[in-house]
Amino acid sequence: MPAYELFLILKNLPRPELVQSIKRGAELILKNNGVIRSFENLGHRTLPYRLKSKEGNHTEGNYMLIKFDLPRNHVPNVISEIQKDADYIRSGITPITEFEDTYEAECKCLEKGKFMKNPFNFEKPMTTWDKKKVYKNYGLRL
Repeated sequence: MPAYELFLILKNLPRPELVQSIKRGAELILKNNGVIRSFENLGHRTLPYRLKSKEGNHTEGNYMLIKFDLPRNHVPNVISEIQKDADYIRSGITPITEFEDTYEAECKCLEKGKFMKNPFNFEKPMTTWDKKKVYKNYGLRL
């Protein structure tokens, strides 16, 4: 099962109602054969701009992040059910891509997070074909 991230912006609700709405989202994932990895409460914040929903305009909200595994064919069901819920102002599901050690070798990394300044190999001279690949407008004068 692929890994996904669900971000939720919930209405400004009292704590018991907020817990119930988060439980509804988690039960929805579990009902669709999903496995929840983690919950992350990002807290109560003012929204960057006024958001409209079925209930009206909102200026504050509770941010929540849920990481889970779910079969691909069940993702549209989860999205449609979350959009129907009135307690959620905004929501979105994004796939999580997990990188391996081979990715670091492809992107010319010296160490984790540190890139080489010049990834060219100076031991072997460049041919004109390599120069054309590197410099797209090779020989162009303005």
